[in-house]
Amino acid sequence: MIVAGTEQMGQTRHRRLNTPSSRVMRVAVVLIFILVMLAFLRRRRSHFEVPDVETSGRVEDARVVVDHAFETKGGSEVRWRAEYLVKYRADPDHSVWTDSGIRSDSEAGARLALPKSLPSCRVRYNLFKPELAVANCK
Repeated sequence: MIVAGTEQMGQTRHRRLNTPSSRVMRVAVVLIFILVMLAFLRRRRSHFEVPDVETSGRVEDARVVVDHAFETKGGSEVRWRAEYLVKYRADPDHSVWTDSGIRSDSEAGARLALPKSLPSCRVRYNLFKPELAVANCK
């Protein structure tokens, strides 16, 4: 009789653990655990990120592009800007177009405003993605 009672008690306990509400609770506990672990790993990842690398670059080319256009009562107006193509060594070499700071109301005016001597440039890029870069030329 004791054996039969123990077996019946085990079945009752087994039924209690398999109710829909207990299954929902187990899934919720697992999801909360996963979310806590993801938050912890995301927080820890920022400690291992590689900082941006800064290097020198050289101007390879220049171009004049439309900066923006205005629609006025008298017609449309276009503003032009000059950009530099800066090449930098990031094994292998990469290049990035950067704003020169030159603006003009005409394409020819922007071309004429480009300096004869090429400026020096500093380039910041991510070590893991060297194609993502920002150049600053002065």
